[in-house]
Amino acid sequence: MSLALQSLIREHQLIARVAAALDVYADAIKQGTPVEADDLARFAQVFNDFADEIHHEKEENVLLPLLSRHGFDWQSDVLKAVRREHRQERYLIAVLGQAGARPASWSTEDRRQIAAAASALAEFQRNHHRRENDELFPEVLARLDAKVLAQLQSELERFDDNAHHQALRASAERLALDLVQRYLSNVPVATSQPGAPAPP
Repeated sequence: MSLALQSLIREHQLIARVAAALDVYADAIKQGTPVEADDLARFAQVFNDFADEIHHEKEENVLLPLLSRHGFDWQSDVLKAVRREHRQERYLIAVLGQAGARPASWSTEDRRQIAAAASALAEFQRNHHRRENDELFPEVLARLDAKVLAQLQSELERFDDNAHHQALRASAERLALDLVQRYLSNVPVATSQPGAPAPP
């Protein structure tokens, strides 16, 4: 199996765990269970810093342009859908961030809106990754030859090696793993997602 997509797949796996933790958090809010109000802003920060500024930027500035240079139609259904979904996800992250900025003394209506925003982002994230794992990534591996896949891997590694990206990743991962530990402590860690090749 090509290593070219390994870093993207591993990022999907961590983001999926954070989305699952956010689901648990949203369910607690719906049920009226006491929750740490500040965690809402922490979830929004992880999605902003890790899912958007790291993961989406890698896809939009490295993966998608490389695909366009090597025979993929920029206006094809799958590439258009990925770009559109990234924009939609940024909107949902912003909504969650705004909810996290509210005073912690939530009314019943506040709880309803916050739970809905959290659930919407978690569900959207799952559907978006399903599209990439089941449609985009298999097509990448099928259509690009070994030389281009090696180039893709090199460009993704160069992105990861950037000092700003390293610092942002480190802080976002620490926060993500803390949220996952606290909200998913009894849920087994997934090693891969349906349709995605598992990293070695």
